[in-house]
Amino acid sequence: MRLRPLTMGDVARKVGVSASTVSLALREHNSIPLATRSLIRQVANQLGYRRDALLDAFNALRHKSDQALHTRSTAFVVHTRSPNRQGGFEQAQLIFAGAREAAKASGHSLDYVTHGGGESAGTRLREILEARGYGSLILLNVSSEAPPLAGLERLCTVLIDAPSSDSPVDLVTHAHMDSARLLVKKLRQRGYRRIGLACSPDQERPLGRIHRMALKYEQATMPRDEQVEPLLLEGTGILDSLASARAWMEGNQVDVVITNGPHLSREISYWRGLLTRDLALASLELCGDDRDITGIRQDHALLGRTAMEQVAVRVESGARGPQAHTSISCIAGLWNEGETAPALRS
Repeated sequence: MRLRPLTMGDVARKVGVSASTVSLALREHNSIPLATRSLIRQVANQLGYRRDALLDAFNALRHKSDQALHTRSTAFVVHTRSPNRQGGFEQAQLIFAGAREAAKASGHSLDYVTHGGGESAGTRLREILEARGYGSLILLNVSSEAPPLAGLERLCTVLIDAPSSDSPVDLVTHAHMDSARLLVKKLRQRGYRRIGLACSPDQERPLGRIHRMALKYEQATMPRDEQVEPLLLEGTGILDSLASARAWMEGNQVDVVITNGPHLSREISYWRGLLTRDLALASLELCGDDRDITGIRQDHALLGRTAMEQVAVRVESGARGPQAHTSISCIAGLWNEGETAPALRS
């Protein structure tokens, strides 16, 4: 004899889904695939589970009273393979700070959510957002995987800093290609000829090969003997790549190294310690107080503000899910003179 009434948790365990998925399926929510809804209804009937009419009435009343609030509630999701490590990612925090400023100005609430990848990434993210009642989503993709957009049709969604422009939702991104080409041009103007690009794995994976492609564009205008093949750093960057970086610089007679990692100021001594001669350095990802580093300064806060402003516009217009006509907003990087790659004397 059963000592307690059946719950949604019992149905969920039998089907192998979460309780929130069962709840949505039994309410015929279109975010749950039709086949899954049918299976959940079938299992519920077999077990003899019946929804609580009083609880349904309470939830309906709560949903009605909270609906306006939920549409102004936005999740800022950092999608990554390594949530514990990337949760404090400096760039993500700066972008979030800008988005939070714009959210406050537009009367929205904004929550920071770190979300891991994997085969069930889209399903798990949808369940989290449904359970918390978010009406809109800003998705910062710092993973090599495609962003998990499937099943988010009811949400107003803006994607941040993805390499592809064929997304079905609005995209706000740094102008990575233009920034890299600008930096190469500036270094050429300063007299540098053998320009080497050292790619950080943390930056290379989510952005595709955009920095390497930009270098190739500029190298097409250079003499053949001045073209240096890029170096893909190992592990977490220069500290895991000292031997290969030394061989690359010596073998190619590199006179200036461009890095696309965000922490060149902390790594200068490692780079310069690899060679007996002077080495110029420049960065594609300046942020914070790196005023004395030569390179491109990315305005991460402006990126976040622009994304949140785009969300606010979509929410006010009632737009949800994939759009027939999407927008791409590019935030230009700014040249920073710095002192690490001074102009060479003629």
